[in-house]
Amino acid sequence: MRAPAGAAGRGAPLLAALLLLCAGGRPAAATHTLIVEYAPNAVSAAATAAAGGGGGDGSVAIAAAQASAAAVAVAAATARGADGARAAAVGELAGAAAAVLPGLDALTTSVAVAATSSGIRVLGHTRYATVLHGAAIRTAGPADAARLRAQLEANPAVAHVWEAGARQLVRPVRPANLTAAGAPPRGGAARPADAGAAPARATDGNSAATGLARVAAAPGGDRLDGTGTLVCIVDTGINYRLPLYGSCTAINQPSSCRVVAGLDLVGDKYNGQTDGPPPTAGNEPLDCMGHGSMVASVAATANGVAPGAALGSYRVFGCDGFAGDDVIIAAIDAAVRDGCDVINLSLASGSGYAERSVYSPVMAAALGAGVLVVKAAGNSGADGPFTADAFTAAGAVSVASVGDDAVGLPLDDALVASGFSSFGPNPSLRLGPHVSAPGSYVPVITMWGGPYRASGTSFASPYIAGVLALGLQAARLSPPARLRQAGALQALVSTAAGVPTRARSDVEEPVAKVGAGVVQVDAFLANPVAVTPTSLALPSALDSPFTARLRLRWAGPARGRGGTVAYRLAFAPGAATGVANGWFGSDASIAYDWAAPQAAFEPPVISLNATPGATAEAQVTFTLPRELAGRPLLYSGAVRLLPSESGLAPLRVPVQGFGGDWAGMRLLARAGAAPDEPLLAAQLEAQANALCYAPGTAPRVAGAIMDTLSAVPAVCAGGFAARAGDVLRVSLAELRAAPECALRVTLVPEAPLHTLFLELLDADGRLLGALAPLDTSSGSALATARSVPSFCTHFNGTYADTTGAPASVQAGRTYALRAGLRGPLAAGDRALGRTPQRSRVAIRGSFRVQA
Repeated sequence: MRAPAGAAGRGAPLLAALLLLCAGGRPAAATHTLIVEYAPNAVSAAATAAAGGGGGDGSVAIAAAQASAAAVAVAAATARGADGARAAAVGELAGAAAAVLPGLDALTTSVAVAATSSGIRVLGHTRYATVLHGAAIRTAGPADAARLRAQLEANPAVAHVWEAGARQLVRPVRPANLTAAGAPPRGGAARPADAGAAPARATDGNSAATGLARVAAAPGGDRLDGTGTLVCIVDTGINYRLPLYGSCTAINQPSSCRVVAGLDLVGDKYNGQTDGPPPTAGNEPLDCMGHGSMVASVAATANGVAPGAALGSYRVFGCDGFAGDDVIIAAIDAAVRDGCDVINLSLASGSGYAERSVYSPVMAAALGAGVLVVKAAGNSGADGPFTADAFTAAGAVSVASVGDDAVGLPLDDALVASGFSSFGPNPSLRLGPHVSAPGSYVPVITMWGGPYRASGTSFASPYIAGVLALGLQAARLSPPARLRQAGALQALVSTAAGVPTRARSDVEEPVAKVGAGVVQVDAFLANPVAVTPTSLALPSALDSPFTARLRLRWAGPARGRGGTVAYRLAFAPGAATGVANGWFGSDASIAYDWAAPQAAFEPPVISLNATPGATAEAQVTFTLPRELAGRPLLYSGAVRLLPSESGLAPLRVPVQGFGGDWAGMRLLARAGAAPDEPLLAAQLEAQANALCYAPGTAPRVAGAIMDTLSAVPAVCAGGFAARAGDVLRVSLAELRAAPECALRVTLVPEAPLHTLFLELLDADGRLLGALAPLDTSSGSALATARSVPSFCTHFNGTYADTTGAPASVQAGRTYALRAGLRGPLAAGDRALGRTPQRSRVAIRGSFRVQA
């Protein structure tokens, strides 16, 4: 089975290109990578034993290694321009890494030796010593990876194991009025600047709408430029040889160079595919794809939001293709250890369940080290809800795009949401994206040094990265220094401004589209009031009033005149969007509905003492009107806090909920899903919930489970169960050699699946056991409209019997499958003790195993 020609090209939809690409006839050299986190006590014990291997005191040797590493790191950070406190913090991180490296080496060597001795082909590994105490272990193929995973999960020194997936750049979107001839040769992104005009800056045409103009006009505003901060771009690299970056000859060379840190973790030939060249580290992190240079030019440089900030270039993409989780995490690991203040990730997965993401512990460690992380939401707005990246964005500030993407009107003249910007929320109906920034027709500098105007959340994200650099500089100059990730996220969200819909100026864009709204930089920098919670995720299917509590805290310095400040509470309705069953037959378009919740406040005005630490509270009670209650609509809005003093910024708390029962949503489409389109209904009835045998097929992009690029039943070259009595002939040798996608099931989900379980039955329908659960948490989404996708079962012939013991299918016997599905659960429902829906469906047909 091969993907359609061009399916992975720059114009392919994000989810299709990233998560669903499969190809047949894959070379035997295809690799699979597992990411391992070791148990803390195992790392400590192994480090002490390794350091004392020469007969000396292991703890003394570790202390010496820590001191040496710290001294080297402090010197390097100082050479990059870090102040004393920041250099000392970098030294501490380097020392901590040096303390665990011997243990990581010892544990990984032990794992590799055990694997090799049992016939598993281990090709190499990458250690993580800062954001994850573990390693990425590369194997020669899926069968080897499956066996290694079993060994790792039985190893008491191993805490967690994840399969490394692949992520794609958030590719720039060509504006609607731009022909292909107007795009740069490799960026495919933007239009040339007007001939003869002075080059525009990334903030031109949007600084009034974002508050940057007000910052510049304030006393001392001209000195706020990000100086003293380090913004690191994890991307395709930066062409730092350009004058824009100080004409660097190498990282931090000469003294004029503004790119002061970085690594190339992959090399030019790397493409992130399982059958592609392996990553090769050690070269200069220069850009040969074009994306990273444009991103960097928005965050910093003379073109950017924070022109005084230094830059870091961490290259995780080759000259084309994808980036594996293993190299992305290695880049984050290095960036945190190098002392980056802000990390920008303009790359994406689909939606997903963040609590099961490998990035959750990685981001938690990065944020714990005081690093701020910003993430592009994605450019899949046309693909419907639940497409904003929630998997790699675990813990990061997720940024949507605002700006006219039709004719390129400046944001200052037309404050609108960008059509291409991905819709959230995440499957738990939590806030995401969090905030919006200019991302349409943004002036950038390409890797060739020329000016262009580019569109995409790839450029909204570094805009916020630059804003955070300004905030860090301001916090250092004006205590208290409260800018850590939670504080930064809360401050960005609470001070944002709503974005009106194009159809009705009195109704805001859905929270799922723009988050809290467009960033207000002046309010973000100056607001002295912290509001909790940052957002409100209401329970679904509200049939009675629901009350939440808001808390305000004076987080600024004491005011000389003391006294109190008052905030009047109000509710700004947002547009609702449909998330209806029957989606299979739809065109995935997003239609707005004007139904909104009603809110009552007690008290209606909050009085807050303007002294440090003072707090005040209010209650807000939500009720759903008749036109919203029970309907499958994702509704939203914002609680607004309007100050009595003109010198204070208005604040907001975004609100989101679901009118129907989110946990009760039907998980799979049924034959009546498209009653007005009999051909679609017939396709669903004929193709869904069936066995498919596709020998010789496997994902080219790691982590793929659901394949929507390959037509059913054409992909099922080994057989398709068109009728309940059909028996497919399945080769056990094929299952063992290429287990990922040889045996498939066709399913059409209508809600974001949390997990897909497959039960194994005998020929008489008796339960024998279960296959390994399929983790749909990465890139979980509604099925592509108007197609029946197939799910790769990763079945290698083994299963767990009803007692949990390992077992294998036997040649000459016939088996069947039954699917078990776990659906999503809203965060507000979980707080009330509700449980997610679980359902089972028989898979049509059976398979007879042949040797």
